[in-house]
Amino acid sequence: MQMRSLSIRHKMILGLLAITGILTLIYSVQALYGMGRLIDLHREAMAHNLAAATEARMASMLRSTELALSPIINDDRVLDAFADRDRQRLQTLTSPIWKDLHAKGIAQFQFHTAPATSFLRLHQLDKFGDDLSSFRLTVVEANQKGKTVAGLEEGRGGFGFRVVIPLKRDGKAIGSVELAQNFEKAFLSDLKADLGGEYFLYRFTDVDGASWNKGDALLASTAEEDAHPPESLASTEWQNRPYSTTMRGDTLIATIPVKDYSGRAVGLIVAHIDLHNFEAEKRLLFIFFLGTGLIGVAASVFAASRLVRLVFVPLAECIRVAGRISEGDLTEGLDEKRNDEIGAIYRSLNTMRIRLTELLSELSLTARKTSHAARELQIGTEEVTTSAQQVSKTMEQMAGESADLSEHARRSRLAAGDLEKTGKAVQETARKTGEQSAAVRQSSREAALAARESDERLEKISNQLARSAESVQALGRSLEQVREFAGTIQNISDEINLLSLNASIEAARAGEAGRGFAVVAQHVSRLADESGKAVSDIHRTIESVLKDSKTTSANILAGNKEMNESASALHGVLSTMESIDGMIGKVDDFVQSIAASADRQSKEAAEVLRAMDQVAGLVESSASATEEVAASMEEITGLMNSLKAASSDLSGMAQSIQKDTERFKLA
Repeated sequence: MQMRSLSIRHKMILGLLAITGILTLIYSVQALYGMGRLIDLHREAMAHNLAAATEARMASMLRSTELALSPIINDDRVLDAFADRDRQRLQTLTSPIWKDLHAKGIAQFQFHTAPATSFLRLHQLDKFGDDLSSFRLTVVEANQKGKTVAGLEEGRGGFGFRVVIPLKRDGKAIGSVELAQNFEKAFLSDLKADLGGEYFLYRFTDVDGASWNKGDALLASTAEEDAHPPESLASTEWQNRPYSTTMRGDTLIATIPVKDYSGRAVGLIVAHIDLHNFEAEKRLLFIFFLGTGLIGVAASVFAASRLVRLVFVPLAECIRVAGRISEGDLTEGLDEKRNDEIGAIYRSLNTMRIRLTELLSELSLTARKTSHAARELQIGTEEVTTSAQQVSKTMEQMAGESADLSEHARRSRLAAGDLEKTGKAVQETARKTGEQSAAVRQSSREAALAARESDERLEKISNQLARSAESVQALGRSLEQVREFAGTIQNISDEINLLSLNASIEAARAGEAGRGFAVVAQHVSRLADESGKAVSDIHRTIESVLKDSKTTSANILAGNKEMNESASALHGVLSTMESIDGMIGKVDDFVQSIAASADRQSKEAAEVLRAMDQVAGLVESSASATEEVAASMEEITGLMNSLKAASSDLSGMAQSIQKDTERFKLA
C-alpha cells in the first residue's frame, strides 16, 4: 500500500510510531555507544595506569637501592680500604652490610676498578679480576663520566635493577660500587597484588644480550601459560611506543615496553586484565534500553488512538462542509460554540464562506463594468493605431533625407581629411628639407674649412719639396767633387804601382843586396792594387748616388709642380664652397616659407575637419533620432494592436466570469 493512498489518520499513527521508534533507537544506540566509550576509556585508563605503575615501581626500586648505598659511599674506612686496594679489609668492612642488604632483596653487591674490572663481589667472593667492559656499560659509563648510573641492565645472570656510583677519595677517582636487584617474578607478583590480572615478562629476540641463558624469550610470569603471547618480539616495533591495548573476548591485553638505563626498549611486560564484569554490565544496559524502547512504542500507539478520536471526527465535518462549498453551495455553515482549535477552524471556514459570497457578488458587478470598458478601449486603440502609422511614414521619409545629408557630410569630411593630410605631408617635407639643407650647409662649411687646411698643408709641403730639391742638387755637386778626388787617388795609385814595378826590377838587378827592397816593393805594389780597387768601388758608388740624386731631384721638382697645381684647384674648390653656402642659405629661407604656409594650410584643414565632424554628428544624431521615433511608432502600433486584442480578450473574460458567478448558490 502506498503512503499517498492512506488517510491522514493512518499517516499520523504511522508517523508517531516511526518517530517513537527512531528516537528510541537513537537513544539506545547513543547510550550503548556512550557505555562502550566509557568501557574503552576505562580500558585505556587501566593500561595507562598499569604503565605508570610499572615505571613508578621501577623508579622506586632504583631509589631504594641508591639509598641503600648511602652508608657505604660515606664510610671513610670503606673508601680507604678500596683506595688501598685492600680486598680483605674491604670484605671485612662490607660483609655485615651485605648480609642486611641481601635479606632485603639485594641480589648483587660489588666494587669495580676503572674502567669496569671486578675488584670484590660480596655475593661471589671467589670471583674477581674479570673485565666487565664488554657488557656492563653502566659500570663503564659511571667510571668515565664520574656520575651515578641507575636503571635496568642485562648481566650474565639476566636483567636486573642496577645502581652504580663512582667513588672518590681526596678528590681522586678510585673506582665504583654497585647494588643490583633481580628483575623477575617477584616484580610481576607485586604488580598483580596491586592491580590484579596476570603478568608476563618477555625479552626481545633480536637483541643480543649478555645473559648466559639464551633460551626462551619468556623470562618470568605469574601464570603457568600465556594464552595470548605477543605476535612480534622485535625491538624495532617498540622503541617509540608507550604501550598498546587490545581485547581478546572479555580480557584486556595491555603490552608495555621495558626500557633499560639508556632509554632503549629491551623487553615487554604483557598484562591480562579480566573485564568480564564490564561486558556483563554492557549487556544488561542493552536489555534495559531495548525494554525502554518497546514501552515507548506502546505508549505512542495509545496516544495516537486517543488523538484520532479527539481530532479526526471534527476534521471530517470540516471536510464535508468544504466539499459543499467546492460544489457551489455557500448556504451551509458550522457550529462555532467550541473554544478549542477545532472551533477556530470552524470559525475560519464560516468566515471564508461569508467572504467568498461577498467576493462573488463584487466579482459579478466588476465583470459587467470590465466588459463595457473593454469595448470602449478597443475603439480608442483603433484610432491611436491609425495615427501612429501616419507618424511612422513621415519619420521614414525624414530618415531617407537624413541619410542623404549624412552621405554629403561624409564626403566633405573625407575631402577635408585629405587636405589636412596633404598639408601635414608638405609641412613634414619642408621640415625634412630644412634639416637636410642645414646638414648640407654644415657639410659645405666643414669641407671649406678642410680645404683651407689642405691648402696650407700643400703650401708647406711645396716649400719642403723645394728645399729638398736644393739639398739633393747640393749633394750632387759634392759627389762630383768626391768623384774628382777619387780620380786623383786613382792616378796616385797607378803611379805608386808603376814605381813599385820599377823598384822590383831594380831589386832583381841588385841580387842579394836588393832582396829586402824587393819585398818592400811587393808590399807597396799590393797596397797600390788594393787602393786602386777601393777607388774603383768608390767611383762606382758615387756614380750610382749621382744618378739617384738626379732622379730624386727630378721627381721632387715634378711633385712640387703637381702640388702647385693641386693648390690652384683647391683654391677653386674653396670659391665654389662659398658660392654653395650662399645658395643653401637662400634654399633654407625658401623652405621655411613653404613650411609656414603648409602649417597654416594644415590648421585650416583641421578646422574644416572639426566642423565637418560636428555636421556629421548632428546629421547622425538626427538620423538616429528619426529612426528611434519611427521604431517607437512601430512599437506603439504593435502595442495598440496587442491592446486591442487584449481588450477583446478582457471583454470575453468578463463575460465568462459573469457566467461562472451565476452558477454559485448564494444565501
